[in-house]
Formats: sequence, structure tokens, C-alpha cells
Amino acid sequence: MNFWKIRHKPSGLFFKPSKHRSKHNLSKDGKTYSKKPTLKHIGSRYVHPEDYQAWQAGTLQSNTRYEPTRPFVDSEWEIVRYRVVEDGIE
Repeated sequence: MNFWKIRHKPSGLFFKPSKHRSKHNLSKDGKTYSKKPTLKHIGSRYVHPEDYQAWQAGTLQSNTRYEPTRPFVDSEWEIVRYRVVEDGIE
């Protein structure tokens, strides 16, 4: 059986949707999809963990009162396939 994740190439982290955008949406685990996702799952912007931490600490200026976001750049993302076999993950 195949499972999929969306990986941010520069950071090596995986995309994890955030309902309330209260925190960053990249993590070591990310979301696992049972069907191959498209990059449209990310949307036009995302919150990077480093930006979010700097914003929380007050060292990053944001042009909004909400958390800072980065624009989506297609070439920075890839869809990774994981195949589950009887002995583990391949």
C-alpha cells in the first residue's frame, strides 16, 4: 500500500495543515495522505517554523498582526511516496 507526504525541500520538513493557522504548518512528521496529494493542498502561502518562532519572540516584523507567511514556490516542494511492506516501510 502507498502513502504520501508533501516535503519542503529546503528545510526537509513535511507539510501539516493547520486549521486555525495558530502555528507553523511544517513539521518532522507532517500529514500522511492515503491518495496522492497535489501541491494545491498547501495553498498560496505557508508558515515556516523559524519565522513563527522569531515572530513569537518579537524579533521578526510582520506586515500583519497575524503570524508571518511565506509565498508558495512550486520548486521548493515535492510529493514523497512511502510504500508499506510486511516487514516495515520501504
